Amino acid sequence: EFIRDGKVYSLYEAMENDLVTIPDFFSTATVKGTLGKPPLEKMFHMHYRGQDLYGTQVLDQIKKWSDFGTVKPDVYSALTRVLENSNEFFKLSDRCFVLLGASSEMGPFEILLKLGATVVAIDLPDRPAVWNRLIQTALNSCGTLILPVSREIPEDCQDLSAIAQHAGANILTQTPEIAQWLLHVAPEKDICIGSYTYLDSDLFVRIAVAGDAIAQKVLKNRPNTNLAFLSSGADVFIVDEEAVKMAESRMEKLWHVLINKLSFGRYLQPNTHELFVSESGDRFYICDGLATIQGPNYALAKRLQHWRSMVCRKSGITVSSNIAPATFTDSVEHNPLTLFISRAIWNFEPIEVYDRVTTKALMTLLLLHDLYSPESTSNPNTHLRNPLELMSQTAVDCGVWRSGVKLGTSGEIAMLIYLLLAPLEKIGVPVPLQKPLSKL
Repeated sequence: EFIRDGKVYSLYEAMENDLVTIPDFFSTATVKGTLGKPPLEKMFHMHYRGQDLYGTQVLDQIKKWSDFGTVKPDVYSALTRVLENSNEFFKLSDRCFVLLGASSEMGPFEILLKLGATVVAIDLPDRPAVWNRLIQTALNSCGTLILPVSREIPEDCQDLSAIAQHAGANILTQTPEIAQWLLHVAPEKDICIGSYTYLDSDLFVRIAVAGDAIAQKVLKNRPNTNLAFLSSGADVFIVDEEAVKMAESRMEKLWHVLINKLSFGRYLQPNTHELFVSESGDRFYICDGLATIQGPNYALAKRLQHWRSMVCRKSGITVSSNIAPATFTDSVEHNPLTLFISRAIWNFEPIEVYDRVTTKALMTLLLLHDLYSPESTSNPNTHLRNPLELMSQTAVDCGVWRSGVKLGTSGEIAMLIYLLLAPLEKIGVPVPLQKPLSKL
């Protein structure tokens, strides 16, 4: 609910009735980068395990992941298309990228600015340290940053410290005002609204609904609008036969079977995939990768985004909705339970937890592929056998689909492995634990 002028409005009423919205609630600040564009071959790199990879080095690493089963083979094909035609894919002057949750650890903020894009940043107000970081990132790029600021800041303000103090918008409480403001930002450009927000518990569902309402308002009023989402591999998706065969080849390891039997089938269940045959005869397999540790609110919020993606694509809108890998974010590293699991889950190959800068690089490239490649599944003219292929076709699922055990039955065992081996690691004994890559 929204209270405006003493009256209470539902979300629908607030978004549909422009009179509810406080006029000119935000002013607009613009920060232009001070750097020139780097040479094309240096515009993009991917940091992985202490190394900066460029060009063919990036593709070589993605091919290794593809062959091992950590990413879907289509990821290699898509990113080869991007990097071998970077002069076309890195031309971003026709579009502005609206990032709901611009400071997200997995979002494309820094890379888009480095590539020269126009980025509209929406993030919480009253966080000058965060906004200073975003502004400095923009200054040290060849891109342009546009951000909402409170009305007392004039649009021609050059005081970056004052801008940081007054920047930001609350997606939960200022939903209609944000949508109204976006209708007038960079009107000469196409717009892509990316949802990169996350909050704990039921707040994640609420902010997902708020982000959806903003996107729908803009879609109705700006026809050349696209959407972008990141999904989690720890969910239920359709997969192809190649993934099923790779998972089967990793089943029946002796220690997997032993733990499964000793736990009366509770832990390390075989990663079987249920076969589904459509009315047209197409064969699909369903991978149940739900992780109970994420809880029902997380699953519901992501389901809302999945449905919005499929509905919008069906109506002719280009939607980027890719599966992102498990990542060593701050929330993972500061929660002992998730950190323990993440550091030992690689024992169930081919699962790998990525560093956040690696995830950012991969997912930004896939976003550009989705928006600019006519062959992308995001293109509504590309034939899909099933709407869910929108999410699964270029999935960076981090190996969940091709592992020999179901993800939801391996977390506790991964944590036990960590707790048994971590004390040995502390005294200098070499042990098979994956270190958080951001520490390397």
